[in-house]
Amino acid sequence: MAFAPRLRAVARPSKSVSISVPIALLCFFALLGSVRHGRIRLLGQLWPNGRRCLPVTPPEYRSEIGRVLEERGYKTGAELGVKQGQFSVEILRSWPSCSRYVLVDVWKHQKNYKDTANVDDAEHEKFYQETMLVLSSWKEKLDVKRTWTSEAVKEIEDESLDFIYVDARHDFCGVYEDASLYWPKLSPGGIMAGHDYISWQELNELEAPDWGLCANGTFLEASVKEAVDQFASEHGLQVIATLEEWPSWIVHKPLPQC
Repeated sequence: MAFAPRLRAVARPSKSVSISVPIALLCFFALLGSVRHGRIRLLGQLWPNGRRCLPVTPPEYRSEIGRVLEERGYKTGAELGVKQGQFSVEILRSWPSCSRYVLVDVWKHQKNYKDTANVDDAEHEKFYQETMLVLSSWKEKLDVKRTWTSEAVKEIEDESLDFIYVDARHDFCGVYEDASLYWPKLSPGGIMAGHDYISWQELNELEAPDWGLCANGTFLEASVKEAVDQFASEHGLQVIATLEEWPSWIVHKPLPQC
C-alpha cells in the first residue's frame, strides 16, 4: 500500500505535528484561488472568524464598501448621519447579508455647525421622509434612531456592530467624539469608516465648508482627517482611505487571536 508523504513541523522540542502534504497543498491552492478572484469565503469556512482577521484593502470608491462588508461576512451595521439615505441605499444594495442596520440622525437644525447639510427643521423633515421612502425595501432591517449620536449610542450594546460609518458632524470635536463613543460598539474584527477624510488645509484649498467650529462654540483649525488620525494613533490603528476627491477613511478593529 502506498502512503502519502508527510511533512513534519516541530512546535516544541517534545511535541510534533504532522500535516499531510496533499491536504496542505489542496488548502493552499484553494485559498490562493479564492483570494485571486477577490473572494475570502473559503477562509471563513476553514477558520471561524478568519475573514475578520484579514487586513482590509480599501475600495476605490465608498460605493463599494457594501461589497467589502458582504465578502467579510458581516451582518450588522450603523450609519451616523443619514441625511436623505443615499449612502444607506448603496450599502444595503450590495450587502444582502445585513440583518440589522442602525440609522442615527437627529434630522434637525444644529447650532454652531457650518455645513450645507445643516438646513432648517422643515427641510430636515423632508430629508427624513425621503430617507424612509428610499429605504422602504429594507424596512425590516432598519433600526431608526432619530436623536443625537451621543444619545443613540446608549441604546446600542457593546460589540454588537460589525460596521460603523461616521458621517454626522464634520468638525474635529464631533468626529472625534463619535468615533470614541461608538468604538466600544464595534465588534472585534469589524470596520469603522467615515466620509470626507480631508484635512483643514485641504478644505481651505478647496474652498469647502468651514468645519472648524465645534458644537460648544470653540474653534479649531482641524477637521475630519485630524480627528481620525488622532483617534487612530491613540488606538494603534492604521488608517486607509478610498481614492476619491472626498475620500472615506477606514480602520479595522483587531481580533485578539489574529
